Amino acid sequence: MNLYEAESYLSAQNAIREIISLPRGLKQNRFMATRQGTVDYILDQLTALRGVSARKMFSEYALYYDDKVVGLVCDDKLYIKRTDKGKKFVGKYYQEGNAYRGAKISMVIDEDRIDDREWLSELIQITAQYLPLPKKQKMKLK
Repeated sequence: MNLYEAESYLSAQNAIREIISLPRGLKQNRFMATRQGTVDYILDQLTALRGVSARKMFSEYALYYDDKVVGLVCDDKLYIKRTDKGKKFVGKYYQEGNAYRGAKISMVIDEDRIDDREWLSELIQITAQYLPLPKKQKMKLK
């Protein structure tokens, strides 16, 4: 790599850091890609539900049930979409948070609750039941 290429590379790196700049006070290493083992564990906890799956998206995962995205797994944390019935069911066992910058507020599920298969399965069912059907995407013609 010559000097010009190195300067271009560093400029690009600085531009990327600026675009995805972290809020003040957060350390750079806070954000990490979700480990496959985390997703595998969550899916294993949900084996009682048919049709649960996860799809990798930009180093993180979307959690599907009944063809609906019911949650996200980001930074090794489980974020479940908020519904009134879901919030009532969860009670005090969650915090509100964003799965990623600009995302809608979700319920961040406490790790101890993820260990309870029946509880987690019921939460996923309630969430899917009260979410609207996904919108069908229109085919683009060239």
